[in-house]
Amino acid sequence: MRPVLVKRPAALALAVVLGVGAARAEDEPLTCSIGTLFAGNPSFDGNPRDRPESGTGIKADPPFHFQNLVFVGDTLYSRDAGELWAVDTLADDPVAIRIAGANPKGGTSAFTAGTCSLARFGWIKGIAPLADGSLLVVDGLASAVLKVNDPTGRGCAVEYWAGTRTPQPELSTYRSPNVGDVDGPGSKAKFSNPGPIVTDDAGNAYVYDSETHKIKKIANDAEHTVSTLGGKKIDVPYTIRNMTRIGSKLYAIGGDGSRTTVIEVDTTSGALRTLIEGKSDAFPPLAPGRGATLHGITTDEKGLIISGHGSMWYLTIAGKLSHLAGDGTPYIDFPRAGYDPKAPHPAAKLQLPGTTASADPGEVIGSFEFITYHNGAIYTRGGKGLGYFVEKILCP
Repeated sequence: MRPVLVKRPAALALAVVLGVGAARAEDEPLTCSIGTLFAGNPSFDGNPRDRPESGTGIKADPPFHFQNLVFVGDTLYSRDAGELWAVDTLADDPVAIRIAGANPKGGTSAFTAGTCSLARFGWIKGIAPLADGSLLVVDGLASAVLKVNDPTGRGCAVEYWAGTRTPQPELSTYRSPNVGDVDGPGSKAKFSNPGPIVTDDAGNAYVYDSETHKIKKIANDAEHTVSTLGGKKIDVPYTIRNMTRIGSKLYAIGGDGSRTTVIEVDTTSGALRTLIEGKSDAFPPLAPGRGATLHGITTDEKGLIISGHGSMWYLTIAGKLSHLAGDGTPYIDFPRAGYDPKAPHPAAKLQLPGTTASADPGEVIGSFEFITYHNGAIYTRGGKGLGYFVEKILCP
């Protein structure tokens, strides 16, 4: 029988996705105190093909990979390649439950909608909540966006939303179906390696289409109409890695291999503004004169939290940067002598290796940082080799 998580009040869903804002001024930086191990095992060094069974404790071995961190109420959603998982964080002994999808056993992925027990995803690249507690899931390999209804209940089902609608019994990482750049009704739209996704209060979704360098808006209408935000591609020389939203503005982070840029995009006009851009010199206390490619971004509803290179910063909407957490430890040096990764540490002393040596096919080493803010805490995923883990950092 499929496990069912405790359902929280639906009214809490989207209102607390971004966390509860504290009484701070808009230009006042966030501060953090202590970081503790929330999930995973930083020291795990087992078989690269090992994956936890559904219902396994979140600190058990083998550790869950926690690709994406998305809260709906107190349920944390994540994914592992072609699987969608959930954790009830209020449980006395939290476990990870597989909601839908199944990683391929023989190297071949599949794609189809239907009941969650039968639905399959090729490669999940993004997860975002809607106000009713359902989820939108981006399948980058299948060139599709899908909706997961009642994800933690017995009525869990996956439906096609935009892009590919034809079931694919076999999906190749070298040959995605329905690839293109076509706006219009969701049933006829085409994407080209879609990735990060965010939603707004009106139920619209915004997806970054990495091959076309465009942000695609999926309207909350009967046809799930797809359009290109601003009518053109994002004029920056890199691929956006992650996005978040504050009000009517999207905030995206990416880099060209040596520098990082954080941009603001207006969801009405498509107008673009650069908040910060530069190499390591622009992100102290990183060692000056080096490249800096940061990929994590989230929000506390007032400003932005960005991460990478073993550190974390707070960036105000005006572009003022302050260091939040992490001592800059790269994954190759983690853990440094005398450091216990399972013990609590002051935020500034945390070792947060976000550049992981990934064992997942198709996931570029160091390409992704997974980070979110919820109820006065930052949750960030790190790892070395197969030692994936999630750190919870208190930032009241």
